[in-house]
Amino acid sequence: MGEQRNKRISEADALAEAEKMLDALKKEKNPNQDGDTAGEETKQADAKETDAKKTRTKVGKAKVRSAKYKKSLTLVDRNKKYSVPEALELVKNTTYSKFPGSVEVHLRLEGHKKGEAVRGILQLPNGSGKEVNVAILDDKMIEEILKNKRTEHDVLIATPEMMPKIARVAKILGPQGKMPSPKSGTVTKDPEKILAEIKKGRTEYKADSQGIVHVVIGKTNWEPKKLEENYKSLLNSLVGKKLSSITICATMGPGIKVSL
Repeated sequence: MGEQRNKRISEADALAEAEKMLDALKKEKNPNQDGDTAGEETKQADAKETDAKKTRTKVGKAKVRSAKYKKSLTLVDRNKKYSVPEALELVKNTTYSKFPGSVEVHLRLEGHKKGEAVRGILQLPNGSGKEVNVAILDDKMIEEILKNKRTEHDVLIATPEMMPKIARVAKILGPQGKMPSPKSGTVTKDPEKILAEIKKGRTEYKADSQGIVHVVIGKTNWEPKKLEENYKSLLNSLVGKKLSSITICATMGPGIKVSL
């Protein structure tokens, strides 16, 4: 057993092993995925009933907006689609937080199908303005995660050779969304390079179940040029994808429609 653990494995084998671990985690969350059709249908029916109950509960309860939000909203023409420079200027003027908030871009994909996976890796030229706590997994860190059942790091990177050892903490990292994955580029032969890129603004994005991609491109106190450069970088990463709408907003501010 000891000889087998110490045996050097190829990168391809390690990546394949990493994919198996992630697939196993998904199947544990959805045990009926590969079988028991009746069980899956029951789950779907229960989910629909739950959604229906939530909808019935929400009827008659309009969302209450703050006075600050309403005041900011008066500066935005809800029927207009703004140019990017106009939208970014409005974001800076309509944010009502007492601190420099994030500038968010929300892009709705046209023709997105439920369950369709849309994801990618983006290198923002000016970073996101958010400090990311990132680390490279080693034996000591694995032991700490096993002991504490959690980690304070936002992103974890691993070499392919480390993946068999990381299997011990897969059930802890998986549910937290922190399991290193080849798809997100966090399983690599050059972890130091990826760590540096993440600190400089490398970020992973993916579409949610509604086909919307959400990305933070900077802070409300940044100069417009930096925000626009990040925005263009985001759009370039989605070349080939048709967009039905784009909205820019501050974390605490109204949405501003952007012309396509």
